[in-house]
Amino acid sequence: MPVMFPDTGCEKCRNYWTHPFTEDRDKVMELLQTDMKLQARLYKCNHCSAFWEEPNGGYPCGLTIEEVENLYGVKNS
Repeated sequence: MPVMFPDTGCEKCRNYWTHPFTEDRDKVMELLQTDMKLQARLYKCNHCSAFWEEPNGGYPCGLTIEEVENLYGVKNS
């Protein structure tokens, strides 16, 4: 089950989604994968290593490492 927005990551990565015009915004998150089947993008915070899923047309939510491994096949390094 996705992690609720206020319980995910750090202030920097939450601000990434809520403040689109923040200076150095592109340094906060790394796009890891775009999955056409899931119609979503997987991001990882460069500060706290939280995983975020941005569904196409939906609100971003946090994912656990287990969900990331199962849905995207990405192993936490």
